[in-house]
Amino acid sequence: MSGADPDIAFRAELVRLIPHLRAFARSLCGDATAADDLAQDAMLKAWDARASFQSGTNMKAWAFMILRNQFYSLRRRSWRQIQLDQEAAERTLVAVDDPAAPVAQPFRTPVHCAEMSNDGFVYVCDRPNDRIQIFTREGKFVREVFVARETRADGSVWDIAFSKDADQQFLYVADGVNEHVRVFDRKSMEELYNFGYGGRQPGMFLGVHSIATDSKGNIYTTETYTGKRLQRFVNKGLGSIPKSGQVPWPGM
Repeated sequence: MSGADPDIAFRAELVRLIPHLRAFARSLCGDATAADDLAQDAMLKAWDARASFQSGTNMKAWAFMILRNQFYSLRRRSWRQIQLDQEAAERTLVAVDDPAAPVAQPFRTPVHCAEMSNDGFVYVCDRPNDRIQIFTREGKFVREVFVARETRADGSVWDIAFSKDADQQFLYVADGVNEHVRVFDRKSMEELYNFGYGGRQPGMFLGVHSIATDSKGNIYTTETYTGKRLQRFVNKGLGSIPKSGQVPWPGM
């Protein structure tokens, strides 16, 4: 970060991380009120420790570490007061925080969507595990696909929609932590590109939560947390694959 006043730049960057901190806190706490308190405490600690932050490094990872340590501290206090399965709690914390940790076969809560394609496959959003799991309509497991596996926090797979052509060639994923709509080739489940990033302007997202398509191929998204809006992205037809991470504005 650079500028005449480093505190102003630090504050702006910290404010930008608020949705991510809240999401990470909710994945740890499982309770919205406690999570918001935890995120606020972590922000205050980050502000107090701003002199220790090394400019040019990953501020999100630094702030997440502060929040996680605060969560550990609060949990250990509760472990002294009530009898808990500490080993199970530690395993949960590791699973949430370490994307390289082995992923269990069962879903983790919340299972955030389940959509059936025209050819009878069920696509399930295993949000905290950053993956899509695919089953037959009878419930037989077919395959799984990881999406932005190092996302952590609330996970990368929030909702799924299909393109409206007969073969449903494309699959769209709402990623509410990284603030993208991800476009996949449904047959190969290869991510072709993504669009959008965090912000309040048209084509940006703050907690992109749900996604749907209409008969004309237009895409609709809704946002949670402080986003609180619906956006429509107009289908302009097929073309060359664009660069990922761009904001499709003003051509919406």
